[in-house]
Amino acid sequence: MAIPQTKYINIISGIGGTSQVSQRDLMGRIFSDNAVLPYGSVVEFTGLDSVGTYFGLTSDEYKIAEQYFGYVSHSGNKPQKISFALHSATAMAARLYGAPKVASLAYLTTLTNESITVSIDGTEYAVTGIDLSAETSFAGVANVIETAINTEAGDTVADFAYDADLSRFVLTSATEGELSTIGFATGDLSSALGISEANIGAVLSNGSDAQTGLEALSGSAEISNNFYSFTFLTDVSSEEESIAAWVKAQNVRYMWSLAVTELTANTTASTLGDYDGVGLTLGEDVVFLPMAIAAAVNYDLPNASVDYMYQQASGITTTVDNQVEQEAYDAIRVNYYGTTQQGGGLVSFYQDGKLLGDIVSMGVYANEAWLKDALFTNILNLRLSLDSLPANETGLAYVKASIQEVIEKAQNNGVISIGKTLDSAQKAYIGQITGDKSAWQAIQSVGYWLNATIEKYTESGIEKYKVSYLLVYAKGDSINFVDGKDILI
Repeated sequence: MAIPQTKYINIISGIGGTSQVSQRDLMGRIFSDNAVLPYGSVVEFTGLDSVGTYFGLTSDEYKIAEQYFGYVSHSGNKPQKISFALHSATAMAARLYGAPKVASLAYLTTLTNESITVSIDGTEYAVTGIDLSAETSFAGVANVIETAINTEAGDTVADFAYDADLSRFVLTSATEGELSTIGFATGDLSSALGISEANIGAVLSNGSDAQTGLEALSGSAEISNNFYSFTFLTDVSSEEESIAAWVKAQNVRYMWSLAVTELTANTTASTLGDYDGVGLTLGEDVVFLPMAIAAAVNYDLPNASVDYMYQQASGITTTVDNQVEQEAYDAIRVNYYGTTQQGGGLVSFYQDGKLLGDIVSMGVYANEAWLKDALFTNILNLRLSLDSLPANETGLAYVKASIQEVIEKAQNNGVISIGKTLDSAQKAYIGQITGDKSAWQAIQSVGYWLNATIEKYTESGIEKYKVSYLLVYAKGDSINFVDGKDILI
Protein backbone atom coordinates (compact mmCIF):
# COMPACT_ATOMS: atom_id res chain seq x y z
CA MET A 1 0.00 0.00 0.00
CA ALA A 2 1.12 3.56 -0.72
CA ILE A 3 1.83 6.15 1.93
CA PRO A 4 -1.32 8.26 2.43
CA GLN A 5 -1.34 11.63 0.67
CA THR A 6 -2.38 13.29 3.91
CA LYS A 7 1.20 12.80 5.18
CA TYR A 8 2.22 15.55 2.75
CA ILE A 9 -0.89 17.57 1.94
CA ASN A 10 -4.28 17.47 3.63
CA ILE A 11 -7.10 19.41 1.95
CA ILE A 12 -10.46 19.66 3.69
CA SER A 13 -13.57 20.45 1.64
CA GLY A 14 -16.21 22.71 3.11
CA ILE A 15 -19.04 25.00 2.09
CA GLY A 16 -18.95 28.60 3.27
CA GLY A 17 -21.21 31.59 3.09
CA THR A 18 -24.46 29.62 3.13
CA SER A 19 -27.56 31.05 4.77
CA GLN A 20 -28.55 29.20 7.93
CA VAL A 21 -31.31 31.54 9.08
CA SER A 22 -34.56 31.93 7.14
CA GLN A 23 -36.55 35.13 7.00
CA ARG A 24 -40.05 35.10 8.44
CA ASP A 25 -43.07 34.54 6.23
CA LEU A 26 -45.51 37.39 6.76
CA MET A 27 -48.38 34.90 6.88
CA GLY A 28 -51.44 35.00 9.08
CA ARG A 29 -51.95 32.93 12.22
CA ILE A 30 -55.41 31.88 13.39
CA PHE A 31 -56.08 30.99 17.02
CA SER A 32 -58.86 28.44 17.49
CA ASP A 33 -60.21 26.17 20.20
CA ASN A 34 -60.62 23.29 17.74
CA ALA A 35 -59.44 20.21 19.64
CA VAL A 36 -57.69 18.80 16.57
CA LEU A 37 -54.99 21.45 17.06
CA PRO A 38 -52.18 19.99 19.19
CA TYR A 39 -51.29 21.82 22.36
CA GLY A 40 -47.83 23.40 22.30
CA SER A 41 -47.52 23.31 18.51
CA VAL A 42 -48.17 25.45 15.47
CA VAL A 43 -49.66 23.88 12.35
CA GLU A 44 -48.83 25.43 8.97
CA PHE A 45 -50.59 24.88 5.65
CA THR A 46 -49.59 25.82 2.11
CA GLY A 47 -53.01 25.60 0.53
CA LEU A 48 -56.75 25.44 1.10
CA ASP A 49 -57.14 21.73 0.36
CA SER A 50 -54.81 20.74 3.19
CA VAL A 51 -56.77 22.97 5.60
CA GLY A 52 -59.98 21.21 4.55
CA THR A 53 -58.45 17.78 5.02
CA TYR A 54 -57.18 18.66 8.49
CA PHE A 55 -60.18 20.57 9.91
CA GLY A 56 -63.04 19.48 7.68
CA LEU A 57 -64.83 21.39 4.92
CA THR A 58 -67.55 22.71 7.23
CA SER A 59 -65.20 24.04 9.92
CA ASP A 60 -64.73 27.70 10.81
CA GLU A 61 -61.02 27.22 10.14
CA TYR A 62 -61.71 26.15 6.57
CA LYS A 63 -64.10 29.06 6.00
CA ILE A 64 -61.57 31.73 6.99
CA ALA A 65 -58.79 29.95 5.09
CA GLU A 66 -61.04 29.87 2.02
CA GLN A 67 -61.35 33.66 2.17
CA TYR A 68 -57.67 34.12 3.00
CA PHE A 69 -56.32 31.98 0.16
CA GLY A 70 -58.97 33.36 -2.19
CA TYR A 71 -57.49 36.87 -2.09
CA VAL A 72 -55.49 37.91 -5.15
CA SER A 73 -53.64 41.25 -5.22
CA HIS A 74 -53.74 43.72 -8.10
CA SER A 75 -50.34 42.39 -9.19
CA GLY A 76 -51.60 38.80 -9.21
CA ASN A 77 -49.99 37.64 -5.96
CA LYS A 78 -51.83 35.61 -3.32
CA PRO A 79 -51.06 34.23 0.15
CA GLN A 80 -48.87 31.14 0.12
CA LYS A 81 -49.14 29.97 3.74
CA ILE A 82 -51.38 30.12 6.80
CA SER A 83 -50.84 28.80 10.32
CA PHE A 84 -53.09 27.77 13.20
CA ALA A 85 -52.53 27.48 16.94
CA LEU A 86 -54.66 26.34 19.86
CA HIS A 87 -56.39 28.70 22.27
CA SER A 88 -58.68 26.95 24.71
CA ALA A 89 -60.26 28.88 27.57
CA THR A 90 -61.00 25.57 29.31
CA ALA A 91 -58.78 22.65 30.27
CA MET A 92 -58.41 20.04 27.55
CA ALA A 93 -57.83 16.30 27.59
CA ALA A 94 -54.97 14.57 25.80
CA ARG A 95 -56.04 13.43 22.34
CA LEU A 96 -54.80 11.22 19.54
CA TYR A 97 -56.37 11.98 16.16
CA GLY A 98 -55.84 9.14 13.74
CA ALA A 99 -54.83 9.56 10.14
CA PRO A 100 -57.86 9.95 7.86
CA LYS A 101 -59.26 7.09 5.80
CA VAL A 102 -56.66 4.41 6.53
CA ALA A 103 -58.54 1.10 6.50
CA SER A 104 -61.99 0.32 5.09
CA LEU A 105 -64.77 -1.05 7.23
CA ALA A 106 -64.78 -4.15 5.04
CA TYR A 107 -61.15 -4.79 5.96
CA LEU A 108 -61.59 -4.08 9.67
CA THR A 109 -64.41 -6.62 9.93
CA THR A 110 -62.04 -9.34 8.72
CA LEU A 111 -59.99 -8.92 11.91
CA THR A 112 -60.95 -11.42 14.61
CA ASN A 113 -57.99 -11.73 16.98
CA GLU A 114 -56.04 -8.46 17.08
CA SER A 115 -54.00 -6.66 19.72
CA ILE A 116 -53.36 -3.03 20.54
CA THR A 117 -51.38 -1.19 23.22
CA VAL A 118 -52.14 2.39 24.24
CA SER A 119 -50.45 4.70 26.75
CA ILE A 120 -52.83 6.95 28.66
CA ASP A 121 -51.80 9.23 31.52
CA GLY A 122 -48.50 7.40 31.86
CA THR A 123 -49.92 3.87 32.01
CA GLU A 124 -49.78 1.32 29.20
CA TYR A 125 -52.82 -0.84 28.49
CA ALA A 126 -52.22 -3.91 26.32
CA VAL A 127 -55.42 -5.35 24.87
CA THR A 128 -55.56 -8.67 23.01
CA GLY A 129 -58.17 -10.84 21.34
CA ILE A 130 -60.06 -7.97 19.69
CA ASP A 131 -62.78 -9.27 17.37
CA LEU A 132 -64.34 -6.80 14.92
CA SER A 133 -66.14 -9.29 12.66
CA ALA A 134 -69.64 -8.47 13.93
CA GLU A 135 -69.41 -4.69 13.51
CA THR A 136 -71.43 -2.84 10.87
CA SER A 137 -70.04 0.68 11.31
CA PHE A 138 -66.89 2.55 12.24
CA ALA A 139 -68.68 3.73 15.37
CA GLY A 140 -69.21 0.09 16.31
CA VAL A 141 -65.51 -0.65 15.78
CA ALA A 142 -64.62 2.29 18.02
CA ASN A 143 -67.01 1.08 20.74
CA VAL A 144 -65.46 -2.40 20.80
CA ILE A 145 -61.95 -0.98 21.23
CA GLU A 146 -63.02 1.59 23.85
CA THR A 147 -64.71 -1.16 25.88
CA ALA A 148 -61.62 -3.38 25.62
CA ILE A 149 -59.26 -0.61 26.80
CA ASN A 150 -61.42 0.39 29.76
CA THR A 151 -62.01 -3.24 30.71
CA GLU A 152 -58.26 -3.85 30.70
CA ALA A 153 -57.76 -0.75 32.87
CA GLY A 154 -60.56 -1.65 35.27
CA ASP A 155 -61.80 1.91 35.00
CA THR A 156 -62.94 4.48 32.44
CA VAL A 157 -59.59 5.84 31.30
CA ALA A 158 -60.33 6.73 27.69
CA ASP A 159 -62.92 7.46 25.05
CA PHE A 160 -62.46 6.03 21.57
CA ALA A 161 -64.73 7.35 18.84
CA TYR A 162 -65.01 7.75 15.10
CA ASP A 163 -65.21 11.31 13.70
CA ALA A 164 -67.35 10.93 10.59
CA ASP A 165 -66.72 14.51 9.41
CA LEU A 166 -62.95 13.99 9.35
CA SER A 167 -63.03 10.25 8.62
CA ARG A 168 -60.68 9.38 11.46
CA PHE A 169 -60.62 7.63 14.83
CA VAL A 170 -59.99 9.71 17.94
CA LEU A 171 -58.59 8.44 21.25
CA THR A 172 -59.17 10.80 24.19
CA SER A 173 -57.99 10.55 27.79
CA ALA A 174 -60.61 10.70 30.52
CA THR A 175 -58.55 13.32 32.37
CA GLU A 176 -57.94 16.98 31.55
CA GLY A 177 -55.14 19.48 32.08
CA GLU A 178 -51.36 19.36 31.82
CA LEU A 179 -51.14 15.96 33.54
CA SER A 180 -53.34 14.40 30.88
CA THR A 181 -51.07 12.53 28.45
CA ILE A 182 -51.41 10.11 25.59
CA GLY A 183 -49.10 8.29 23.19
CA PHE A 184 -49.24 6.74 19.76
CA ALA A 185 -50.69 3.23 19.77
CA THR A 186 -48.72 0.10 18.95
CA GLY A 187 -49.70 -3.43 18.05
CA ASP A 188 -51.26 -5.20 15.07
CA LEU A 189 -54.41 -3.09 14.97
CA SER A 190 -52.91 0.38 15.47
CA SER A 191 -51.90 1.01 11.85
CA ALA A 192 -55.25 -0.14 10.50
CA LEU A 193 -56.98 2.36 12.78
CA GLY A 194 -54.54 5.12 11.76
CA ILE A 195 -53.35 5.78 15.32
CA SER A 196 -49.76 4.53 15.13
CA GLU A 197 -46.74 6.81 14.81
CA ALA A 198 -46.17 5.42 11.33
CA ASN A 199 -49.52 6.73 10.08
CA ILE A 200 -48.95 9.95 8.16
CA GLY A 201 -51.50 12.53 9.30
CA ALA A 202 -51.97 11.20 12.83
CA VAL A 203 -51.96 14.07 15.33
CA LEU A 204 -50.91 13.72 18.96
CA SER A 205 -51.76 16.36 21.57
CA ASN A 206 -51.17 16.14 25.30
CA GLY A 207 -53.62 17.80 27.64
CA SER A 208 -53.51 21.47 28.55
CA ASP A 209 -54.72 23.73 31.30
CA ALA A 210 -57.05 26.59 30.44
CA GLN A 211 -55.24 29.39 28.61
CA THR A 212 -55.83 33.09 28.21
CA GLY A 213 -55.60 34.51 24.73
CA LEU A 214 -52.38 36.27 25.66
CA GLU A 215 -50.84 33.02 26.90
CA ALA A 216 -51.80 31.29 23.66
CA LEU A 217 -50.39 34.14 21.55
CA SER A 218 -47.09 34.59 23.37
CA GLY A 219 -46.64 30.83 23.70
CA SER A 220 -47.13 30.24 19.99
CA ALA A 221 -44.70 33.05 19.13
CA GLU A 222 -42.07 31.33 21.27
CA ILE A 223 -42.70 28.04 19.45
CA SER A 224 -42.59 29.67 16.01
CA ASN A 225 -42.37 33.37 15.16
CA ASN A 226 -42.96 32.54 11.51
CA PHE A 227 -46.03 34.76 11.13
CA TYR A 228 -46.92 38.45 11.00
CA SER A 229 -50.66 39.01 11.40
CA PHE A 230 -53.03 37.11 13.66
CA THR A 231 -56.64 36.90 14.77
CA PHE A 232 -58.71 34.85 17.20
CA LEU A 233 -61.72 32.69 16.40
CA THR A 234 -62.26 32.53 20.16
CA ASP A 235 -63.65 35.22 22.47
CA VAL A 236 -60.84 37.38 23.88
CA SER A 237 -62.95 40.51 24.47
CA SER A 238 -62.08 40.59 28.18
CA GLU A 239 -58.33 40.76 27.51
CA GLU A 240 -58.09 42.93 24.41
CA GLU A 241 -55.95 45.55 26.12
CA SER A 242 -53.40 43.05 27.42
CA ILE A 243 -53.07 41.47 23.96
CA ALA A 244 -52.72 44.90 22.35
CA ALA A 245 -50.04 45.82 24.91
CA TRP A 246 -48.11 42.65 23.97
CA VAL A 247 -48.28 43.56 20.28
CA LYS A 248 -46.99 47.07 21.00
CA ALA A 249 -44.17 45.68 23.13
CA GLN A 250 -42.96 43.57 20.18
CA ASN A 251 -42.06 46.85 18.44
CA VAL A 252 -43.41 46.51 14.88
CA ARG A 253 -43.18 42.75 14.60
CA TYR A 254 -46.80 41.58 14.56
CA MET A 255 -50.19 42.99 13.53
CA TRP A 256 -53.43 42.07 15.28
CA SER A 257 -56.42 41.98 12.94
CA LEU A 258 -59.35 42.48 15.28
CA ALA A 259 -62.99 42.41 14.20
CA VAL A 260 -65.43 44.91 15.73
CA THR A 261 -69.16 45.48 15.40
CA GLU A 262 -71.29 48.61 15.26
CA LEU A 263 -71.82 48.24 19.02
CA THR A 264 -68.17 47.67 19.99
CA ALA A 265 -66.29 49.85 17.46
CA ASN A 266 -66.18 53.10 19.44
CA THR A 267 -65.30 51.52 22.78
CA THR A 268 -62.62 49.27 21.33
CA ALA A 269 -61.07 52.09 19.30
CA SER A 270 -60.98 54.33 22.37
CA THR A 271 -59.54 51.66 24.68
CA LEU A 272 -56.84 50.48 22.27
CA GLY A 273 -56.12 53.80 20.57
CA ASP A 274 -52.55 54.12 21.89
CA TYR A 275 -51.43 50.60 20.97
CA ASP A 276 -49.33 50.18 17.83
CA GLY A 277 -50.01 47.32 15.45
CA VAL A 278 -53.72 46.88 16.12
CA GLY A 279 -55.98 46.97 13.07
CA LEU A 280 -59.72 47.22 13.71
CA THR A 281 -62.03 46.02 10.95
CA LEU A 282 -65.82 46.21 10.89
CA GLY A 283 -67.28 42.75 10.31
CA GLU A 284 -66.18 39.22 11.14
CA ASP A 285 -66.04 38.23 7.47
CA VAL A 286 -63.65 41.07 6.59
CA VAL A 287 -61.07 40.53 9.35
CA PHE A 288 -59.10 38.10 7.17
CA LEU A 289 -58.47 40.68 4.42
CA PRO A 290 -55.60 42.73 5.90
CA MET A 291 -53.96 39.43 6.88
CA ALA A 292 -54.25 38.13 3.33
CA ILE A 293 -52.96 41.39 1.84
CA ALA A 294 -49.83 41.21 3.99
CA ALA A 295 -49.26 37.54 3.22
CA ALA A 296 -49.57 38.13 -0.53
CA VAL A 297 -46.76 40.71 -0.73
CA ASN A 298 -43.58 39.37 -2.34
CA TYR A 299 -40.82 41.72 -1.22
CA ASP A 300 -38.39 40.12 -3.68
CA LEU A 301 -40.21 41.86 -6.53
CA PRO A 302 -39.83 45.48 -7.70
CA ASN A 303 -42.43 47.91 -6.32
CA ALA A 304 -43.85 45.18 -4.11
CA SER A 305 -45.00 47.50 -1.32
CA VAL A 306 -48.80 47.82 -1.25
CA ASP A 307 -51.42 50.21 0.02
CA TYR A 308 -54.11 48.30 1.91
CA MET A 309 -56.78 50.77 0.81
CA TYR A 310 -58.48 50.03 -2.53
CA GLN A 311 -57.80 46.29 -2.15
CA GLN A 312 -60.67 44.04 -3.21
CA ALA A 313 -61.76 40.49 -2.47
CA SER A 314 -64.71 38.43 -3.61
CA GLY A 315 -67.50 37.15 -1.40
CA ILE A 316 -67.37 40.00 1.14
CA THR A 317 -70.51 41.78 2.32
CA THR A 318 -70.25 45.58 2.30
CA THR A 319 -70.13 46.95 5.85
CA VAL A 320 -70.30 50.69 5.06
CA ASP A 321 -72.32 52.20 2.20
CA ASN A 322 -73.05 55.80 3.28
CA GLN A 323 -71.13 58.97 4.08
CA VAL A 324 -72.32 59.32 7.68
CA GLU A 325 -70.91 55.93 8.73
CA GLN A 326 -67.83 56.39 6.53
CA GLU A 327 -66.85 59.60 8.30
CA ALA A 328 -67.60 58.16 11.73
CA TYR A 329 -65.45 55.05 11.23
CA ASP A 330 -62.64 56.96 9.49
CA ALA A 331 -62.44 59.30 12.49
CA ILE A 332 -61.74 56.43 14.91
CA ARG A 333 -59.56 54.43 12.48
CA VAL A 334 -61.93 51.51 12.09
CA ASN A 335 -61.48 49.87 8.69
CA TYR A 336 -64.36 48.52 6.65
CA TYR A 337 -65.34 47.16 3.27
CA GLY A 338 -67.01 50.20 1.71
CA THR A 339 -69.06 50.76 -1.41
CA THR A 340 -69.10 53.78 -3.67
CA GLN A 341 -71.02 54.37 -6.92
CA GLN A 342 -69.93 55.45 -10.36
CA GLY A 343 -71.87 55.40 -13.61
CA GLY A 344 -74.73 53.57 -11.98
CA GLY A 345 -72.48 50.74 -10.82
CA LEU A 346 -71.32 49.91 -7.30
CA VAL A 347 -67.62 49.55 -6.54
CA SER A 348 -66.48 48.04 -3.21
CA PHE A 349 -63.02 47.88 -1.63
CA TYR A 350 -61.17 47.86 1.71
CA GLN A 351 -60.89 51.23 3.46
CA ASP A 352 -58.83 52.99 4.86
CA GLY A 353 -56.05 50.54 5.74
CA LYS A 354 -55.26 52.23 9.06
CA LEU A 355 -53.84 51.04 12.38
CA LEU A 356 -54.21 52.37 15.88
CA GLY A 357 -51.12 53.82 17.55
CA ASP A 358 -48.34 55.95 16.07
CA ILE A 359 -47.71 54.11 12.77
CA VAL A 360 -51.02 54.68 11.06
CA SER A 361 -50.58 53.01 7.66
CA MET A 362 -50.95 49.22 7.52
CA GLY A 363 -48.64 49.17 4.51
CA VAL A 364 -45.89 51.21 6.14
CA TYR A 365 -46.11 49.12 9.32
CA ALA A 366 -45.82 45.84 7.38
CA ASN A 367 -42.90 47.26 5.38
CA GLU A 368 -41.00 48.12 8.56
CA ALA A 369 -41.72 44.64 9.96
CA TRP A 370 -40.24 43.14 6.78
CA LEU A 371 -37.23 45.49 6.86
CA LYS A 372 -36.37 44.69 10.48
CA ASP A 373 -36.65 40.98 9.87
CA ALA A 374 -34.55 41.18 6.70
CA LEU A 375 -31.81 43.08 8.54
CA PHE A 376 -31.87 40.63 11.45
CA THR A 377 -31.68 37.64 9.10
CA ASN A 378 -28.85 39.10 7.03
CA ILE A 379 -26.73 40.12 10.00
CA LEU A 380 -27.23 36.82 11.84
CA ASN A 381 -26.34 34.85 8.73
CA LEU A 382 -23.21 36.98 8.38
CA ARG A 383 -22.21 36.25 11.96
CA LEU A 384 -22.87 32.51 11.62
CA SER A 385 -20.83 32.26 8.43
CA LEU A 386 -17.66 33.74 9.93
CA ASP A 387 -15.32 32.34 12.55
CA SER A 388 -14.81 35.89 13.80
CA LEU A 389 -16.24 39.33 13.11
CA PRO A 390 -13.29 41.53 14.03
CA ALA A 391 -13.91 44.65 16.11
CA ASN A 392 -12.16 46.90 13.58
CA GLU A 393 -12.83 48.61 10.27
CA THR A 394 -12.92 45.25 8.46
CA GLY A 395 -15.66 43.87 10.72
CA LEU A 396 -17.56 47.15 10.49
CA ALA A 397 -17.39 47.00 6.70
CA TYR A 398 -18.85 43.46 6.73
CA VAL A 399 -21.82 44.60 8.84
CA LYS A 400 -22.43 47.72 6.75
CA ALA A 401 -22.33 45.64 3.56
CA SER A 402 -24.89 43.26 5.06
CA ILE A 403 -27.16 46.19 5.94
CA GLN A 404 -26.59 47.79 2.56
CA GLU A 405 -27.78 44.65 0.79
CA VAL A 406 -31.15 44.93 2.54
CA ILE A 407 -31.35 48.67 1.89
CA GLU A 408 -30.88 48.16 -1.84
CA LYS A 409 -33.63 45.54 -1.83
CA ALA A 410 -35.87 47.96 0.09
CA GLN A 411 -35.22 50.69 -2.48
CA ASN A 412 -36.25 48.27 -5.20
CA ASN A 413 -39.40 46.91 -3.57
CA GLY A 414 -40.72 50.28 -2.44
CA VAL A 415 -40.21 49.99 1.31
CA ILE A 416 -37.74 52.89 1.02
CA SER A 417 -39.04 55.82 -1.02
CA ILE A 418 -36.57 57.60 -3.31
CA GLY A 419 -37.21 61.25 -4.17
CA LYS A 420 -39.71 61.86 -1.38
CA THR A 421 -40.23 65.55 -0.59
CA LEU A 422 -39.49 66.38 3.05
CA ASP A 423 -41.00 69.33 4.91
CA SER A 424 -39.09 71.66 7.23
CA ALA A 425 -40.12 69.79 10.39
CA GLN A 426 -38.89 66.50 8.98
CA LYS A 427 -35.60 68.06 7.90
CA ALA A 428 -35.08 69.54 11.37
CA TYR A 429 -35.83 66.21 13.06
CA ILE A 430 -33.47 64.35 10.74
CA GLY A 431 -30.69 66.83 11.54
CA GLN A 432 -31.34 66.45 15.26
CA ILE A 433 -31.40 62.64 15.36
CA THR A 434 -28.43 62.14 13.02
CA GLY A 435 -26.28 65.10 14.09
CA ASP A 436 -25.79 65.76 10.38
CA LYS A 437 -27.42 68.89 8.99
CA SER A 438 -27.19 67.58 5.43
CA ALA A 439 -28.56 64.09 6.18
CA TRP A 440 -32.00 65.07 4.91
CA GLN A 441 -30.54 65.66 1.46
CA ALA A 442 -29.40 62.02 1.26
CA ILE A 443 -32.77 60.81 2.47
CA GLN A 444 -34.60 62.94 -0.06
CA SER A 445 -32.36 61.93 -2.96
CA VAL A 446 -31.60 58.22 -2.31
CA GLY A 447 -34.16 57.43 0.38
CA TYR A 448 -31.95 56.76 3.39
CA TRP A 449 -29.06 57.82 5.65
CA LEU A 450 -26.91 55.22 7.41
CA ASN A 451 -24.22 55.49 10.03
CA ALA A 452 -22.53 52.61 11.87
CA THR A 453 -19.79 52.58 14.50
CA ILE A 454 -18.00 50.07 16.73
CA GLU A 455 -18.58 50.68 20.43
CA LYS A 456 -17.19 49.13 23.60
CA TYR A 457 -19.58 48.03 26.35
CA THR A 458 -19.56 45.93 29.52
CA GLU A 459 -21.86 42.99 30.20
CA SER A 460 -21.70 41.06 33.48
CA GLY A 461 -18.30 42.61 34.11
CA ILE A 462 -16.94 41.45 30.74
CA GLU A 463 -15.70 43.91 28.15
CA LYS A 464 -17.38 43.40 24.77
CA TYR A 465 -17.76 45.17 21.43
CA LYS A 466 -20.82 45.91 19.34
CA VAL A 467 -21.77 47.60 16.11
CA SER A 468 -24.31 50.37 16.63
CA TYR A 469 -26.07 51.60 13.53
CA LEU A 470 -28.64 54.27 12.81
CA LEU A 471 -30.76 53.95 9.68
CA VAL A 472 -33.12 56.78 8.82
CA TYR A 473 -35.22 56.18 5.72
CA ALA A 474 -38.12 57.69 3.79
CA LYS A 475 -41.08 55.37 4.26
CA GLY A 476 -43.08 54.32 1.24
CA ASP A 477 -46.30 56.31 1.61
CA SER A 478 -49.24 55.87 -0.76
CA ILE A 479 -51.59 58.31 -2.42
CA ASN A 480 -55.05 57.91 -0.91
CA PHE A 481 -56.86 60.84 -2.48
CA VAL A 482 -56.74 62.82 -5.72
CA ASP A 483 -57.84 66.46 -5.51
CA GLY A 484 -58.21 68.03 -8.95
CA LYS A 485 -59.47 71.17 -10.66
CA ASP A 486 -60.88 71.33 -14.16
CA ILE A 487 -60.71 74.86 -15.54
CA LEU A 488 -62.44 75.62 -18.80
CA ILE A 489 -61.37 78.67 -20.78
